[in-house]
Amino acid sequence: MGPVVAPEQTGGADPQVVVLRDRTLTITGATRHPGAGDRVAAIRVNIVIRNSGGVPIRNDRSFFELTGSEGDVFSSLRGAADAFDGVIGAHRSRRGSLSFAIPAAAASGLRLMYRPEVASESAIIPLKAA
Repeated sequence: MGPVVAPEQTGGADPQVVVLRDRTLTITGATRHPGAGDRVAAIRVNIVIRNSGGVPIRNDRSFFELTGSEGDVFSSLRGAADAFDGVIGAHRSRRGSLSFAIPAAAASGLRLMYRPEVASESAIIPLKAA
C-alpha cells in the first residue's frame, strides 16, 4: 500500500490533519523566510504528532523530507537538539518544528513527505508556505 496523500489545503490558517493507523500528524503552520543568500529559501514546518495507538512509536526528523514540484527532495536541517526526536508514548503527543534550506526557485508546490519506521504509516502532505 502506498502513502496516504492529504488533500490540498484550501486556504486560511487552519491546521492540516492527516490521520494514519496509529498516529495523527497535524501541520499547524508552514512559513517561508529569506535564506542565507538571495537564492535560498528557509522553510519552517510546525507539526504535532499524536500517537493514537497503545504502544510507543519512534519519531525522528529524518522521517520528514520536502519535495518540490520538479521532484527535488530536501532533508530537514539538523539543529540544536530538541524534544521533537525520540519515542512518543502511547496516547501522547510531540510538538516541534522542522527547518529546510532549499533553492528559492523550488519554494512553490512543496509537499512534506513523511516516511516513519512503519512503511504503512507514510504520508504526502501538500504545504502552503506563507
